[in-house]
Amino acid sequence: MSHPFFIRAALFLAIAIIVQSLRLVFPFIPAPVNQFVLGSIINMLMVLAMLMTGNAWTAAIGLVLPLVAFLTGQLPLAPMIIVVGIGNVIYMVLAWRLFPRKAMYAAPILKTLLLFLGAKAVISMLELPESVANVITLMMSWPQIVTGTIGIIAAKKLLPRINQFRKSIT
Repeated sequence: MSHPFFIRAALFLAIAIIVQSLRLVFPFIPAPVNQFVLGSIINMLMVLAMLMTGNAWTAAIGLVLPLVAFLTGQLPLAPMIIVVGIGNVIYMVLAWRLFPRKAMYAAPILKTLLLFLGAKAVISMLELPESVANVITLMMSWPQIVTGTIGIIAAKKLLPRINQFRKSIT
């Protein structure tokens, strides 16, 4: 017997994969636009998934998304799957547990710190050229705070509307 949270989590995962895959459909959109717009939407979906399911297992979405990103060529280094996955899970669980307190905004900061340090470790381990290292380090730094914060703000604004819609259809 399936539980409703599995169904909701699967729906959020599917939507997040579709949003993440828009990078492939629209390759002409500059990378910074992709990162800020699509990254913010994906972060919003991860937070909404946690809030709408109320189940910690939903954080597994955060582990699946970097794997899909790697398999579609959007995440260039395999070791970053683990780094991004752990960062996503921490972000999702913290935002969910601390919601709606202001402390929930610590989630993107912690995620960014983990991504930045993890990227530095992977770069060092693989001895990547400086030009590649700089791009990866930048992607895993302050833009993550921005997209994570926007994701929380958007989820916070959208949640009451979703709940209102759910009540109206039942």
